[in-house]
Amino acid sequence: MSIEPKQIEDEIKTLKFRWKNATTNYIATFPNAASGIDKVQNSRDYKSIISTKADIQLLQANLKGLLATNSNYIKSQEERIDILKKKYNDSKLDLTTEQGNNNAGKPMKIDKYNENSKAYIFTSFYTIGILSISYFIYKQLKQ
Repeated sequence: MSIEPKQIEDEIKTLKFRWKNATTNYIATFPNAASGIDKVQNSRDYKSIISTKADIQLLQANLKGLLATNSNYIKSQEERIDILKKKYNDSKLDLTTEQGNNNAGKPMKIDKYNENSKAYIFTSFYTIGILSISYFIYKQLKQ
């Protein structure tokens, strides 16, 4: 069962209107019923209050049921998403391990080669830089 938010809003407005009218009429006719002048109208207004309260409780029960159903659905989807994330992370770890061992396919091997080449170039650059700076510091200290 699915209820649109607009339908719920309209139903709540209707129930509020019915509740207000029923209680107002009941309060207005109570003095006559208490004094024994006209008990029929007061009895009808009381039945109207009971009927409205039953409709309010029915709507509340429907909404609680819908919320519970949606909550269970969302939880099951979150569990499914967690399983898929774990599967993806495991697959990524396996692929990264295979690439690191250079057991991957040709395109991955080229990527690994390029990655290693960059690492060698950066290492060479920093080594030359450190040695040059060390040489100039040595020359400065020697003077």
